[in-house]
Amino acid sequence: MSDPAQPEDNIDALCARIAAHTQALRHAGADAAARATERTLLADLTRVAAILRADATSIGEALARVLEPEDARPVTDRPPGPAPLS
Repeated sequence: MSDPAQPEDNIDALCARIAAHTQALRHAGADAAARATERTLLADLTRVAAILRADATSIGEALARVLEPEDARPVTDRPPGPAPLS
């Protein structure tokens, strides 16, 4: 999952910046500054989408491991339990 300590992965900061750029572009003219803001906005949206996709993939993989039949999982992935009866 994303690490909030990483500035580029801080979704809250990215979303705040996305909101600020969106607001700034609402009534902006078509000049170089607006185009630069648009590029930054798109880059931030792409980054947030990538973070969320990676988090969802990580969660999905963890769930898939939990839902695997116990005998299909490697011994190291199995939860500790009572010793099998002989």
